[in-house]
Amino acid sequence: MREMIIIGGGIAGMSAGIYAARSALNPLILIGPIQGGALTQSHEIENYPGFVDSIPCFQLTDTIEKQARRLGTEFQQETVKNIEKISGGYKINTLSGKSLEAKTIILATGTKPRNLDVPGMKDFYGKGVSSCAVCDGFFYKGKKVAVIGGGNTALYEALYLAKICEKVTIVHRGAELTAEKITQELVKKVKNIEIIYESELYALHGENVLTKAEIRHNQTQKKQFLDVDGLFVAIGVLPNTDFLKGFIDLNPWGYVETTGKSTATNHPGIFVAGDMIADVFQQVVIAAGSGATAALEAEHYLHNM
Repeated sequence: MREMIIIGGGIAGMSAGIYAARSALNPLILIGPIQGGALTQSHEIENYPGFVDSIPCFQLTDTIEKQARRLGTEFQQETVKNIEKISGGYKINTLSGKSLEAKTIILATGTKPRNLDVPGMKDFYGKGVSSCAVCDGFFYKGKKVAVIGGGNTALYEALYLAKICEKVTIVHRGAELTAEKITQELVKKVKNIEIIYESELYALHGENVLTKAEIRHNQTQKKQFLDVDGLFVAIGVLPNTDFLKGFIDLNPWGYVETTGKSTATNHPGIFVAGDMIADVFQQVVIAAGSGATAALEAEHYLHNM
């Protein structure tokens, strides 16, 4: 039985691994489907302390992973199926059939993009529809694309796409964008970005690939057809907590509930870090801090044991 297993290999999980390794807890990180977590699906980050200029997201995650490995954190490419309570700790069952035991667990599986349930969405996913501009933006070089959403993620996607696409149209259901003001100002300065307000995606059209996006104005219900080669959905996220349902206390939206200001969950010895925590700001620096906090609280728990 290990002292600690961390589920999730993003910023929160790796930060927990750094602190746990420095405390000689020999942590094991179960990476899950994406090495480095959801941040690797973004382009650049400019608000992480310690960097004067913006840096590629993969560079930040790669550096933190190397730091964690140097300090003694182990990594395994495993996705967790469920967790069971056993004598002295917990058993983690993975989709590959492995069973691992630990006295403490840190949950850091983060979030996944929220999708839209509109006609044509499933038909054109991978054939014009995507949720990751960094992953798929290159396929639309010199073409016309649309981005659905008005928050930070949507605007970052639009800024990235504007560098390689002929035109980027942002479709936002509100009368005003919800992203940080500095990001809004950057977007409004880019000549090949257009913003359509108070409108929502209604349907997608095409033969074998996407060719048109049908949108409707919220108030007038007036239809508008956008000629697009690609469409990127960026309307928020959902927590990766399906494997915890019925075991860990979750709020109505699926985020993990914690005990007071602690990172502790309703199960002694299980802590949580990062964007999957209920009622926290979803920022990279906060995820890193919560990972460190979870590791320190887990160490304290083990000491009391």
